[in-house]
Amino acid sequence: MGSTYTEADINALVFDGVLPDQATAGWRAAAGERFLTPDTDELVVFESFFVRGFRILAHPFLCKLLHYYVIALYHLNPNIILQIAIFINLCEAYLGIDAHFNLFRYFFCLKSFSGSGGTKVVGGVYLVLRDGMTSEYITVPLNSSMKGWNARWFYTKNWEPSISPEIDQLAVPNANWIARPSGEEMNQVKELLSILKKTKVDGVG
Repeated sequence: MGSTYTEADINALVFDGVLPDQATAGWRAAAGERFLTPDTDELVVFESFFVRGFRILAHPFLCKLLHYYVIALYHLNPNIILQIAIFINLCEAYLGIDAHFNLFRYFFCLKSFSGSGGTKVVGGVYLVLRDGMTSEYITVPLNSSMKGWNARWFYTKNWEPSISPEIDQLAVPNANWIARPSGEEMNQVKELLSILKKTKVDGVG
């Protein structure tokens, strides 16, 4: 794969206000490295993640999803970061609540991504809006062409709450990837869906 991301590229993110300075974030460039080789206290990150809403420190909701699905940050792709960021904003800004775990599970499931060369490690999963949910959820514009995103990686300090630093494991599907909220969990989800429906009528999504 090989990283093409230089220190100057990282400083551009700092200048744009999407990444703290080096002393604060503990970032370092990986330009020229052929493989992901973070130190034990570092996390592999990608430019496109920051452009789509990822931040240091990572949002607690993202950390919870990674733990629940038993995946690592590098298994995600830029569109997943965008989908999660939009969902968090939808909950916090429009529903007036913290990002709601069961509402997310109601709308989305996780699947493995297999390219022409077989199962992928980096970007090895993708998030899917469940069948029949399009009319209930908001419209999310996703970039269908993300060519080269996985070559623009670098490292940051793995701040608390830390994210799994594993960098060489395939994402293994498990029951949580497709699990829906239980009957009891759906009680609050239904209340939120009614609020979301009114929100959509008022012009969101």
